[in-house]
Amino acid sequence: VEEGVLGVLPREVCCIFSYLITMRPTASRTAVVLALAALDATCALPANVHSTQRAQLRRPTSLRGGGADSLPHHGGPGGAPVASVGPVTARGPFAERCGSGDLTGLDSQFHLSPSMSSTSMSQLDVGCMGGAKRVPKTIHLLTFMIPTFGIYLANPILSLVDTAVVGQYGDKIELASLGPGCALCDMLLYLCNFLQVATAALVSKELSKNDFVAARRSVACAFSISIFMGLGMSVGLYVFGETLVGLFAGSGEAARVTLSRSLSYVRIRGAGSAPTLLAMVAQAACIGAKDADSPLRAIGIVSCFNIFLDWLFVGPWGKGVAGAAWATTIAQTLGAIYLYAAVVQTLDKLEAERTYDGRDILFGKKKGKEEEQEKKPKSLLVIPTVDELVKFFQFAGPMFVISLARGVSWNITTPAAAMAGTVALAAHQVVLNVFFFFTIAGEAVFQTAQAFMPEFQQHQERVKATGDKELVKEANERVQKLAKKILIIATLIGSLQMVMSMVPSYLTPQIFTNDADIQSQVRSLSKILALSIFPHCTTIAIEALLLNSKDIEFLGTAHILVCVGWAIFLKWQSRTSPGLINMWKGMMWLQYLRAFLWSLRLLFSGKKLGIHTYSPRSSRRRRSSTSQQPK
Repeated sequence: VEEGVLGVLPREVCCIFSYLITMRPTASRTAVVLALAALDATCALPANVHSTQRAQLRRPTSLRGGGADSLPHHGGPGGAPVASVGPVTARGPFAERCGSGDLTGLDSQFHLSPSMSSTSMSQLDVGCMGGAKRVPKTIHLLTFMIPTFGIYLANPILSLVDTAVVGQYGDKIELASLGPGCALCDMLLYLCNFLQVATAALVSKELSKNDFVAARRSVACAFSISIFMGLGMSVGLYVFGETLVGLFAGSGEAARVTLSRSLSYVRIRGAGSAPTLLAMVAQAACIGAKDADSPLRAIGIVSCFNIFLDWLFVGPWGKGVAGAAWATTIAQTLGAIYLYAAVVQTLDKLEAERTYDGRDILFGKKKGKEEEQEKKPKSLLVIPTVDELVKFFQFAGPMFVISLARGVSWNITTPAAAMAGTVALAAHQVVLNVFFFFTIAGEAVFQTAQAFMPEFQQHQERVKATGDKELVKEANERVQKLAKKILIIATLIGSLQMVMSMVPSYLTPQIFTNDADIQSQVRSLSKILALSIFPHCTTIAIEALLLNSKDIEFLGTAHILVCVGWAIFLKWQSRTSPGLINMWKGMMWLQYLRAFLWSLRLLFSGKKLGIHTYSPRSSRRRRSSTSQQPK
């Protein structure tokens, strides 16, 4: 017990609790639980833990609140019954911001794991060895998913604002010029999503251990990597921009008319690559630290600046596509500065809350050099070591392959649309941006699965090592229940987005352009667009489950094969029957093909993926192997 609560309480208080539990186990149980709850942690210690029993704790204790039997009766000395305690809810600033937690541990070491919302003890499963929380409720998953969805909307919102303002104040050639430029810039930024995934995973992992030094170091390494990559992107887009834009513009008449404007847009946006990537990493660091407020405020700030500067540069100043690029670059730079400061403040605040030991109450506040050293700001810009780079890209590598395949599959539609003429390219730019805007919710679903599923899968593996069939069954049920919740939420989000996408594409296409021909083509594509959006969230959710199960070989191979097949189809379609209708029908079937293949893999993959609790085939194998075992 002394070792168990040292991470939560001062050592002096731990000594008192140790004496009470050892000498007065019956009377002290209530006092210990209530004292821990009063100190902003919903914790539970097994009843009547004697000093000789500390090393013998093995099975998790399931706490179901309510009534006189909410805590198990281990009995006092001589078998005397122990009074029970009802559910206790954490209160205080830490509980209000980060929520309650459970006290789980391994080898007599306890760790405080915060959940997403304030929860009573009756909602938690607390264990002494490898204990795991109950599966989060749907509302808790949504409270994590919705802010994350807002965070991933940043870049699509900027491109959508550029499209709307240029369409209102420019002509159809200006709007068509945004197509290749936005497609290239958005694809490069989408490829860098692996920076966000790796940063969020590393920061969340280190903070779950209360290792703030490692968390800061992970953020600092991610910041440095993003800056170096951003500078490389700036140089690459300036030097090779014309070649890259030519690949996206195609070789038709529309490409020749729009090439110079698209190149200007790409080079200006490329100049702001470093602050843009820095802002993306800062958003991910905030997600890993369970701080959704700062990124949402940053999105509001960036969007307001971008709208105003777009209007100023494109409208009164008449800078056209180049003005839209400058507006986006300036807004993203301001957002990066704000987010960097927000990450520093979030980490400082979190460290102060979780490492506070109350010693100033007993011994007074710290003075002199010690206090000055704590107040000294800690830099989040370092030069990563080789080991740190390897560790970072082990998380980031699989996501880079996945992002590359997705980004290429979607953005190679732009040169195919250019083969149909300037009006078709302009309409495709509008439809593609609406598609990106709504499908970005899939990233929020993906991040939610990445944040919640690993904890339960790791617990599943730990209890398998114990050989306890009952615990293994409970762990499998938790994993399966969480996966079903994520898939159901993803399907519902896809249905909602399918309906909502009809508003900008069918009802109000005039917000993007004043050209009647472009508006007509956008309306004609609205139904196909809606059907293309529907399966995306479910596909991404399944992909997250497969990635959590280390099924990297299948995901990489399937993405590459599908991408190559899609490129061949577009090449054939643009030569034989060019047009947006046929191309977007192919895009729709591409989305359903991915959903179908990913679903088959999830259902019939077998045990080697580590997710055999989802597989009917492996379930039958387990039942047959169990029946064949000798009694």
